[in-house]
Amino acid sequence: MSDLISPLPEAMMLRLAADTAVQAVLGNPARIYDHRPAMASFPYVVVAAGEGRDVGTKTLAVTSQLITLQIYSRQRSGKEVRQLLAALKAVLQDAALTLSAGSVARCQEEFVSVRYDAQAEASTGMARYRVIVSD
Repeated sequence: MSDLISPLPEAMMLRLAADTAVQAVLGNPARIYDHRPAMASFPYVVVAAGEGRDVGTKTLAVTSQLITLQIYSRQRSGKEVRQLLAALKAVLQDAALTLSAGSVARCQEEFVSVRYDAQAEASTGMARYRVIVSD
């Protein structure tokens, strides 16, 4: 079985970075990272590694993957985080992402949250996507 997990976060990052609505909030080039940077300008998004589960058969390699996107904003109200969550969903919901190995059969938003972290003085958001990838 080929590696069906590794290509997905990068494909999501590339798709998001190319979208003009995402660029309108995150700048051009869009501030989208694969880890939380030490000194990034706000707002920004981190496409965090998720988890993958083999749901294939003897003849078909399929993984069900959960990918988490984390959003960081200095706005206390959470409005910017909600705006970014909507832009991310517009790009990723049912997206046909281009992968180096395998193909995306389904990409669905499964969970979102928004909160204010008083200690960090930042609004944060999280969106979790379930992605079904077949070889």
